[in-house]
Amino acid sequence: MNESASNDDFNADELVASEWLNEQFVTEVLSNYEMTPELRINMLTFFPASVRGDHYASVRFRAKVEYTKRRGAGASTKSLIIKTMPEQEGHKKEMFADSYLLKTELGMYSTVLPEFERILRRAGDDTNMHGECIFHSLKPRQVMIFEDLVEIGYFVVRDRAPTFEEIRRAYLKLAKCHAVSMKILNK
Repeated sequence: MNESASNDDFNADELVASEWLNEQFVTEVLSNYEMTPELRINMLTFFPASVRGDHYASVRFRAKVEYTKRRGAGASTKSLIIKTMPEQEGHKKEMFADSYLLKTELGMYSTVLPEFERILRRAGDDTNMHGECIFHSLKPRQVMIFEDLVEIGYFVVRDRAPTFEEIRRAYLKLAKCHAVSMKILNK
């Protein structure tokens, strides 16, 4: 969270991570992802991942993790985006309790977008259509964990109009997505 932000800038259910979202859980996720059973977390901090109004159907946290893969090895750092369904009692939880939104999104990230990228690669195009989902589960909780795209230069355009180049890049990716989906549909 940046120093000038206040709690009023974020959704109340994103100010404190749920009890299950803890060092043990993140250790298991990163150990499996890195294929390193001896992974140890040195530092773990959670922050709200977006400001109030950026989204409505989920609860998102940004986790900053410092960890070591093996005893005596140097530390690695990773920034993660953790997306879950609402757990705090209230309107948001009631509205999305029986929703298929996360399940549908999971299908997009685990099946559809990787297939789109595979088709693009075959055509000689190396466009990345999505950030890497490093963990997902529908039970016991609906959760998806991504590598944080902010770390590689992506950002949300706020408080200004997007530039022509930003709009062009977004439409180019959208056009590629449309073209690949039409290819699949016509196949």
